[in-house]
Amino acid sequence: MRRILALSFVMVAAFTGCPVGSGDGGENAKISELMDYCPQMCLKFQECNSALFALKWNSLADCEKECDPRTEANTCCVECDNRYAAGSAEHQDCFNVCRRDVDVEACKTMCDGISDEYYHNACITGCNKEFSQACADVHAGIHECYLGLECERAIIYHDFGGSASDLGECTNDDAVGTNC
Repeated sequence: MRRILALSFVMVAAFTGCPVGSGDGGENAKISELMDYCPQMCLKFQECNSALFALKWNSLADCEKECDPRTEANTCCVECDNRYAAGSAEHQDCFNVCRRDVDVEACKTMCDGISDEYYHNACITGCNKEFSQACADVHAGIHECYLGLECERAIIYHDFGGSASDLGECTNDDAVGTNC
């Protein structure tokens, strides 16, 4: 039942105008890299922790759908549609909050409330870095490291899609800590 409900949310979001791409109709580097990683990560998770995989997703398609950050953004946008009148400022603000992790322009709108020029500019720069190809390349390296770990090492991570950061084996703390 939850699966049907989630699919309904995604379908409604697709028709309600909450785009989660880069704003130009294409994918941004951050999303493209993650979408390349998701199928491999799901296979690795299935291989290394089949019991939990079966309990949580039961299929590679369901795992990949949850890994896709656009799924969560679309579901969030449906909640905005239900909560606020279409076209209202609150509705658009809600969309921007939903899309901030998948769209550089929505990320930048989160900087608008910062009145101090230095911190506002730093916020904008952070958004640009987060969605840059250079940052995607850093994360691709982290993901490649994770996929190369032995199962005994790979299953120790705190969150779905984690990169064994609890081990410190696959993270470049300097790069990730400064938004790549």
